[in-house]
Amino acid sequence: MTNKARIIAIGTEKGGVGKTTTTINLAAGLALQNRRVLIIDTDTQGHVATSLGITPEYGLYDYMVEQVPLADVLIEARENVYLIAGGESIARLAIRMSLSQIAPEQQLTTAMSPLLNRFHYILLDTGPGRNVVAINVAFFAREILCPVTPEALAVDGMKSYLKWIATFQRQSGVELKYILPTDVDARLKQTDEIAGQLRTAFQRKMCAPIRTNVRLSEAAAHHQTIFEYAPNSRGAEDYAKLVERVIDDE
Repeated sequence: MTNKARIIAIGTEKGGVGKTTTTINLAAGLALQNRRVLIIDTDTQGHVATSLGITPEYGLYDYMVEQVPLADVLIEARENVYLIAGGESIARLAIRMSLSQIAPEQQLTTAMSPLLNRFHYILLDTGPGRNVVAINVAFFAREILCPVTPEALAVDGMKSYLKWIATFQRQSGVELKYILPTDVDARLKQTDEIAGQLRTAFQRKMCAPIRTNVRLSEAAAHHQTIFEYAPNSRGAEDYAKLVERVIDDE
């Protein structure tokens, strides 16, 4: 593989909008299209590994701080899907990053440079904070996919996140690429109102919505992707559309 990976951060400030669900199922869908994908979990909750039924021995902290070899950190979660796990140690990683005297915002970029030619995509699952880990994600990523539920607080969290990203966008070069409406119930009036506002504001960055579908949460509870657990569900159909949208931009 000669071309460098597309690096996409799945980010916003509010929790509970489907960041991890999107990360996992986008990765799984891309893998089904013969793309080689790496997920880097930068959240202290470490839900990517849990949702995929994995108990990691090592994670991002161990690789970046304890210098555990990459071969021991990189987990083959599924065919064509690899994981560098997050979890509670991400809090310790943030402390170590903040103590760096040289380009603290570039530490993740430097650490991941050996992986850029090994994958078609690198997806970063993010936590809701604005700490030094989040800054490193923004400098490492080239694109941002922002999930947002049709709720006022979620939209406010997304706007706040994008405003924060804009403060160092010139230095990092990261670009808002996709707005992804999640948990969308078309029967609700509020959904139509907020969806209209988002379409007006973001136009071509808008993706087809991920509709409310209990199979998505059931899949995670069963430690499976939606394509494994319920391949004929609306959730699988919607995430397949997102995969198609992302691949169309290659």
